[in-house]
Amino acid sequence: MRNDDISTTGERTGLSRRSALVAMAGTGLALGPAIGAWAAPSDDADPAPLNTPEGPDDQGVSRIPVGDVGGGRTAAWETATFELVALTWTGDGVPEPYVRLRTDGVWSPWSALPPDEHTAGRADVAGTEPLWTRGADAVEVSVSGDVPEDLSLTLIHPEPMPRSALSAAEPETATTAGVPGRWIIDKPTMASRANWGADESLRQNQDGVAYGDIRGGFVHHTATANSYSSGEVRGIIRSIYRYHVLSRDFYDIGYNFLIDRFGRIWEGAYGGVHRPVIAAHTKSYNSQSFGVAAIGNFHERNIPSRVLTSYADLFAWKFDVHGVHYAYNTANYTNDGARRLPVISGHRDTKSTACPGRYLYARLSTIRSGTQNRLKNRVKLRLAGPGGAVASTGTRLHVLWEYNGVPVNGTVRLQRRRANGSWQNIRDITVTSGKGSTVVGPRDTAYWRVRAIRARSQQIDVTHPNGTSNWHRLRCVGSNGRTILDLSGPKEGPAGKNTTLYIGWISPKGGVTGEVRLQRQLTNGNWRTVRDIQVSRGKATTTVSPSRRTRYRLLSRGVDSPSDVPRRTSYLYTLDVW
Repeated sequence: MRNDDISTTGERTGLSRRSALVAMAGTGLALGPAIGAWAAPSDDADPAPLNTPEGPDDQGVSRIPVGDVGGGRTAAWETATFELVALTWTGDGVPEPYVRLRTDGVWSPWSALPPDEHTAGRADVAGTEPLWTRGADAVEVSVSGDVPEDLSLTLIHPEPMPRSALSAAEPETATTAGVPGRWIIDKPTMASRANWGADESLRQNQDGVAYGDIRGGFVHHTATANSYSSGEVRGIIRSIYRYHVLSRDFYDIGYNFLIDRFGRIWEGAYGGVHRPVIAAHTKSYNSQSFGVAAIGNFHERNIPSRVLTSYADLFAWKFDVHGVHYAYNTANYTNDGARRLPVISGHRDTKSTACPGRYLYARLSTIRSGTQNRLKNRVKLRLAGPGGAVASTGTRLHVLWEYNGVPVNGTVRLQRRRANGSWQNIRDITVTSGKGSTVVGPRDTAYWRVRAIRARSQQIDVTHPNGTSNWHRLRCVGSNGRTILDLSGPKEGPAGKNTTLYIGWISPKGGVTGEVRLQRQLTNGNWRTVRDIQVSRGKATTTVSPSRRTRYRLLSRGVDSPSDVPRRTSYLYTLDVW
């Protein structure tokens, strides 16, 4: 695909019917919104007399003019075995078709084939969802509503498994070869196009693949049958591929990825799974997103949990590759006809369609939370330091910033929380090799935090919440205050790595010099001494390296100065680990 086929908005221009379809058409696989209003023919009625069409073309596709089937009339054909059926037409009419199939001499109930809601102009080929038939040899069609003059039945006949699929290794494992940047999220296992037997000679983008950018992703379903076996998945994908390319005039299969009911991920559109390939999955959003379809009809059946797991694995990896750092963000889509949407959205969020089915759509929140759980531990911005200080004396706060254990260089802004809940900007702090610090001299107790301003690496998220640290409470003791013994530090850290804890021991007469005992809590609730620590003028540090979430406390021991300092036990401090 030539670069001059892309408009300034990122969508394809109208240079040709095919180029418009890739950018403007959807998958053709959405459940129509009016499905419940359609009047299905009676399953008990005898089929219409069987016609015998011409045989399939050399690409294994039969195209049969439907003719006059309105007003309750039906038409039926007997053909060579086929594995997928759909209808296509041109123009603005919106037919309401039903089909029923004969398999092994038995006729099925009628099934709706809702239009995909993606007609894109008078010259474009519109179509219905495809229906996977497994191996039917006859089909009957009934149409209500508009009956376009050129309404045509498309039958996809089975082909032998290509040698490329027979010889292909089982699903690919992760690799970062040739990919710029540093991937943090592991690439999920996925099957290649060769694995499902893609005939690369069918693609209509032999002159080059078009690439855009990734601002979000869309959840689809293929609206095909749910009862397929694991061995039938390759055939289903190949049939959808041929329907999209040979009947709908797409450049390629319309999805970037597909997930079968067993949770296996399959490569869709050609061009590199790690690259922002423009596919025909969601009109007006194609050049700024990727589309993932669950193979099945999830308007009729609930989604298996293993499919949701694969969605989260795939979204987290793709987001990591393309710099989408937060699964709950809003994507700023800028193409004509597009609007701002959550970075993980369903097809129905873009237009009037039921795709990805009511059951899958209801689990978008599960996909978002699963994706975020995989993303959230990458960026850590923390503020730490003593939890107690003498009022109006200098106290050093420490900034820790890393990306999956890799120190970050950048700038953060120190903020103090006002009484009304707003945050007051204090100063900017330079962070070098993951560390920075500054001295504050507060007069009273307050919460502090830092916000990321900029980072040298483009992979670092500087937006909320990854770009916002924890709140650090610094309690100040004045001349009329109460002695405090405080243990504080980061709220979380890597398992087994040294983490610095800060001790503040402050009396109304100033910082205390003396000895405290650090203890950790055992799983049975008892406390075990870790070490005794000398505190000088109210300040000390120590390090711990727990392998699991651990709770700590301090006990005051001997006091050297000032006099009359009461014994204290600190508040409990918990260190989470990842």
